[in-house]
Amino acid sequence: MNPQKNFQQYGYASDGFPPPGGYPAPPKSKKKLIMIVLVVVLIAAAIGGVWFMQQSKVNDLNGTITKLNKQLSDDDKKIQDLQSAANTATDTSSGDLIAANAKDTERETDIKAVASHLETFNANNAMYPTFANMNDAAWIAANLKGLDKEATKDPDGTSNQFLASSTTTQYGYAPIKDDGSACDNTPGNECTKFTLTYTLSDSTQKSVTSL
Repeated sequence: MNPQKNFQQYGYASDGFPPPGGYPAPPKSKKKLIMIVLVVVLIAAAIGGVWFMQQSKVNDLNGTITKLNKQLSDDDKKIQDLQSAANTATDTSSGDLIAANAKDTERETDIKAVASHLETFNANNAMYPTFANMNDAAWIAANLKGLDKEATKDPDGTSNQFLASSTTTQYGYAPIKDDGSACDNTPGNECTKFTLTYTLSDSTQKSVTSL
């Protein structure tokens, strides 16, 4: 048997030994295939590396977006808290203003009622009550009939007593003679004028004088 012939025909020597001159080089087609495989492997590795890097960037970006969304959520909550506080302050302020206006209206109504009864008393007696008279509940009940006791008390006060000039909690009553001097309704010393005063919620003093 010819080993060289067998190798050329079958690719191996039938006797198990290399042919004379050694085995011939692999065909070029095999080299080309190996090169293609190596190139594919390298390309796959490169693509894998690029994908890994891109995925890492995507993960980092997603993390950043998550942080930003949380920050936005926190900011939205702060804004909502501020708006809630502002609304509460506005509601409180509006409520206080309404209450103050109501008290001021009550003050005006009280003083006008007192002034009306004083004018009626003067029409019947040709004089106005003295300061002492207006601080005597029994005298008022007997001589200014129909005057509500509460009309002599400021909405923010607890006393029905008049002062010479009003404060934020008490009304004022100041009777005088024509010449502006003090009076006590003794003969020749009659009270011919008066000034009633009340103080608004903003501390502005208002007055009502005799006709």
